[in-house]
Amino acid sequence: MKIIKYFKLPDGRKLCRMGIGTWGIGGYFMKNKYNDDENDISQIRYQLSKGLNMIDCWNNQADGHTLQLIRKSIENFDRKDYFLICKLDVHKMQSIKEVRTAIDEYLETLNVTKLDAIQVHTPSITEIDMKNLAKELDLAIKNELSDYIAVANFNKDQLNEFQKLLKNKILLNEIQYSVLNKEYQKNVTIDFCKQNNIYVMAYRVLNRGYCGESFEGNKIVEVWKDNKNLTPAQIAFNYVLRDQEMLCWMKSVNRSHINENIGAFDVELKEKEVEMLGQTDKKI
Repeated sequence: MKIIKYFKLPDGRKLCRMGIGTWGIGGYFMKNKYNDDENDISQIRYQLSKGLNMIDCWNNQADGHTLQLIRKSIENFDRKDYFLICKLDVHKMQSIKEVRTAIDEYLETLNVTKLDAIQVHTPSITEIDMKNLAKELDLAIKNELSDYIAVANFNKDQLNEFQKLLKNKILLNEIQYSVLNKEYQKNVTIDFCKQNNIYVMAYRVLNRGYCGESFEGNKIVEVWKDNKNLTPAQIAFNYVLRDQEMLCWMKSVNRSHINENIGAFDVELKEKEVEMLGQTDKKI
């Protein structure tokens, strides 16, 4: 089965189905004063040069330092060569004004005139009325501050309700999905997304490295034993990307690992191996 590496957005832009994850780059919740900034910038630029053009942006990470590194990484690329998905932690906000403030901060920090997608990070309880949030996001689209609206960790019912409040269509829903975690498949959220032309963006595909660990029920290792020319990471990414309507984040600042993971597009698994992987679900 030939895996399609790119897909086209409604506006005709071409996006790679594997995006540049940035969790931990520059630090996690706090800035890492020992972080190798030059290497992080170099590896983001390398991924962009290899055609990975979606970048995960989160202003609450590393005290904002991650965004500074992203800004330096993209500054010598044409604007059409990268797609910025910017998270809004609405569950931490007290008023709708904070939404616009966060959007403005993204624009200023990343040094762009428009974001590509504004993403509601979580559907958790918030002080902000969801109707007002939908109006603010639609207004951002109207005022050309962003091209698209995205969400993260929404289930079927939450997607359905929020879409009813919006004038603009939800572009994608970012969820945990992997060989080892199929919760959103079992609760039919993925099916709902497909039926409503909402892309699914999988994160934590490697389950923080557990995909290559030997434990009862991990079919990735069993498949790997018969495919020593591959790696567990390539098998894990390939399983997700075989679904041509699915995207995924891949985070690494190691050149060798980046090349290894991109190689997942060229993996050819047997149908019986795919079926075996489909039977694994450890929710790790």
